[in-house]
Amino acid sequence: MPILPEKYECAAIIGPANPHGRLLHQAYENQPRVRLISDVSNMQPHFSSAKIVITGAGSSVWECLYLGTPIITIVLAKNQQKIAAFLEERLLACNAGDVKSENFSKSIKSCIRTYFHKRYKFEHNAARGKKLIDGRGALRVLKLLGI
Repeated sequence: MPILPEKYECAAIIGPANPHGRLLHQAYENQPRVRLISDVSNMQPHFSSAKIVITGAGSSVWECLYLGTPIITIVLAKNQQKIAAFLEERLLACNAGDVKSENFSKSIKSCIRTYFHKRYKFEHNAARGKKLIDGRGALRVLKLLGI
């Protein structure tokens, strides 16, 4: 069974720090259901129109939660492990784990298949996540600093 059912397409945002960006563009240039996007300055339109976002467990997850977009997290750096675990424990994201682990390929495929088989569950959990983030965190920090 293919990971991505035929009626779907994939849009992947390749960040400026991705060392494999050029190779990815070459590998997928003739794939009609895969669209690679670079030089994105505003993630919000991409996140809000996506059926699901696969992202590193960094600051982008908070934006996805705020928008109510289902998430699969991947751990790209050690400081993302706790965020990925936090979200998975609260059923707010599926954690595919560390990209450097032996089982990463199996894990990410499992998360994607689970999404397609239990999409309603992902969408319900994303709606719960939307209630967690109110978009006013920076204002609360400024208030605490007396600014």
